[in-house]
Amino acid sequence: MIIRGKKKWWLAIVIALSLMLAWGKNFMGLTEFFVNNVPLFSKFRDATNSLIIAQVAIPLLAFLAVRDWFKWDAEVKVKQKKLFIGTGIAGGIALLFAVIPTLAGSFVGPQDAGQMPVDWFRDAVRLDRIAMARRDAFRTLVFVLLAAGLLWYSLRAKMKKEYIYIGLALLMLVDLWSVGKRYLTNDDFTSKRQYAEAVKAWPADENILKNKDLSYRVFDITANVDPFRSGRASGHHKSIGGYHGAKLGRYQDLIDQYLGPNAQQLKAIMQGKPTYESIDQALSGMPVLGMLNTRFVIVSPQIPAKNNYALGNAWFVDRIRWAANANEELEALGTLQPGTEAVIDKRFQDQVPGLPATLTPSSQPDVLQLVEYKPNYLKYTAEANQNRLAIFSEIFYPYGWKSYIDGKETPHIRADYTLRAMVIPAGKHTVEFRFAPKSLKTGQLISLIGSLLVLLVLAGAVAVEVKKKRDA
Repeated sequence: MIIRGKKKWWLAIVIALSLMLAWGKNFMGLTEFFVNNVPLFSKFRDATNSLIIAQVAIPLLAFLAVRDWFKWDAEVKVKQKKLFIGTGIAGGIALLFAVIPTLAGSFVGPQDAGQMPVDWFRDAVRLDRIAMARRDAFRTLVFVLLAAGLLWYSLRAKMKKEYIYIGLALLMLVDLWSVGKRYLTNDDFTSKRQYAEAVKAWPADENILKNKDLSYRVFDITANVDPFRSGRASGHHKSIGGYHGAKLGRYQDLIDQYLGPNAQQLKAIMQGKPTYESIDQALSGMPVLGMLNTRFVIVSPQIPAKNNYALGNAWFVDRIRWAANANEELEALGTLQPGTEAVIDKRFQDQVPGLPATLTPSSQPDVLQLVEYKPNYLKYTAEANQNRLAIFSEIFYPYGWKSYIDGKETPHIRADYTLRAMVIPAGKHTVEFRFAPKSLKTGQLISLIGSLLVLLVLAGAVAVEVKKKRDA
């Protein structure tokens, strides 16, 4: 009603497009067009992320309207008319939803029946949702009327625009503060003492930390902890659990098929009458935990169970089981003996040269040991009597990780669905893995150039100002 010219049209189009994209599968034609034709759109986890555009564009539209309200040289009656129309539309929509909140939908969630099997409880929750919608609609109406009242008063009393800005800013503060307090209360702002208590190591953690080995992993399956949603253990150890909204797909497959069921099986044992023998027997049938070098399982805050079947940071295998595809490779992990054999996709078959058909017995055992560990650098020493296939208990990620034998770049492959593997020649060698993606170097170069350009612009601006003062 207030903004004139091109500004309002491009903002209105952006807002409308943002809303329609948020409909996702409910407007599949538009969604498919953007997924197939707009770069990076398919990378969004959720179509509703497009609402961020509206959340920026709508306030921008409002700010421009307030600015134009004072810049617009129109008669008071014209401004009042526009104000009444805008208030009537916004306030009318809020009043309509306050009176008939079911216009917003049925207030029944798709999972309500499964989560709330009792009819009366489900109905009560639905009524609570309707009441919340009604209260917020009335609340919105009040804010619309107060904001409109300020603008109307500025016409009648000829107030300075600064006072109106302050009044609108206070309304926004009250609005945002009151809604924010629904989600973040004083209890959410913990003190240093409370924070220290929350991250305090359990007796089980302290027991594990006595182990001074260079690298090993921990699995926290305590009763009230979802190991794949809690980051508690990661505050003290390298954990095979923890939460991330976008895990690597292959690791998520391991969680779904093996690690999740393993956690449930161990929890079931702990709910009965557990003994070290029963836990050890269960761990012996969990090869995936072993190949991930899961040295300890936290079964309670006081007790860690040592996994005697953890295979370490790296080891040599005697045999290879070739898998036709990813599904076959994943299924094979259930029956694999990862300490002596590896399952590898056939696509890597031509990258495993020079392995002997049978191993020649030797009085001197082959050795493969991690000697240096950093997040972006791993160093091993290897000593083999003949060419051997080594398995490294690290996630295979070819986009940046490079491998080297005695300083010479040597390719590595994927084994056991998620891990790294490499053929180590006979003799003594140093094996290294370095994370050095080209994109990182390119990004650093672009960042450096950008920083230099900013400094040059600032220096130029200072030079111009100094010259102006001298000329004056």
